[in-house]
Amino acid sequence: MFCNKCGQEIKPGAKFCTKCGTPVPQVQQPAPEQPAKPKKAQPAPKQSVTPEQEPPKKNKKPVFVILVIILVILLFVCGGLVGYYITQIRGNDDTVVSDDNDKDKDTESLSRESGKKSKKDSETEEATEAVSKKGAHATVDGTEESEVKETNKEHTYQIVVADVTWTQAYQQAKEVPNGHLATFETQEEMDKVIQQINAEGHNDMIFWIGMTRRGDSTDYQWVDENGKSEGKMENSNSNWLQGEPSFYDTDNSKDEYYVDMFYSSSNSRWVWNDVPDDLLALIPSYSGKVGYIVEIEE
Repeated sequence: MFCNKCGQEIKPGAKFCTKCGTPVPQVQQPAPEQPAKPKKAQPAPKQSVTPEQEPPKKNKKPVFVILVIILVILLFVCGGLVGYYITQIRGNDDTVVSDDNDKDKDTESLSRESGKKSKKDSETEEATEAVSKKGAHATVDGTEESEVKETNKEHTYQIVVADVTWTQAYQQAKEVPNGHLATFETQEEMDKVIQQINAEGHNDMIFWIGMTRRGDSTDYQWVDENGKSEGKMENSNSNWLQGEPSFYDTDNSKDEYYVDMFYSSSNSRWVWNDVPDDLLALIPSYSGKVGYIVEIEE
C-alpha cells in the first residue's frame, strides 16, 4: 500500500505515513459470513381423524316382500295343479263309461276301416307292380317324377353323311332340336338304327356313335348331350369287334378314345370299334363314307 500524498510505501497496519505524516485511511474488513442456520422442519399439520362411518344398515323389508310374493305364487301353482289333476280323474271316469257303451260300435267301425285299407293297399301294390313292369319312373298315382328320364320314351334317329371327326359329329348332333349323338341303352335301340341304315342304303358306311372314354381311364361309356358320362361300362358288350376295344392304334401310334360302328362282312353283323378322333387323317380313303347318327328325343 502507498501514501496518497507522497507515494511512500506504507506498511500494513500503519495509521500514518512515516514520511509525510498523512493519516492512512482505514479499510474496514468485511465481517466473515456466518453460516446459515438450518431451518427447523415445520411439523405437518395434524389431520383431523374422523371416526369411520358405519355402513348403512340394509333394509330387510324388500327381501321379506319378495319371499312373500314367491310363496303366494307357489301356492297358486300348486292349487292349479291339484284342480287340474282332479278334473282329469273325473274326465277319465266319464271316458271309461263312454268307452264301455261305444265298444261295439268302435269294433264294427274298425272292421270296416280295415277292409277299406286292405282294398286300398291291394290297389297300391297293383299300381306299383304295373309301374315296375313298364319301367317308367312314376309315382303310384300316375304322376311323373321330374328330373328323371323315362326309359320307355320314344326315340327317332337321323342318319347324317359327313366327313367329320367324332368331336365335330358330337357338336353337330347337339345342334339338331332335342338331338344328341346316338346312345344305345338297349339292343333293341341299336337294332332299330341298323334297320333304318339298311333301309336308307348306308350299310357300307362308318358311323360315329356317342361313346367315349376319358383321360387315362379304359372304361367306355355313353355320353349325353351335356358331355356327362352315363350308364354302365360297355367294355364287355358283345357288339365290339373281336379284339376290341384296343385303346391304342399301334400302326399309327395313336390313342383311341372314340367309338364308331360299321358292318363287318367277316362277322356278318354291325360292330363297334374304338379309333382316334380324326379317322380320315389316318385313312383318307374313307372320305365320303363317314357319318354319324343323331338320336332325337320325342
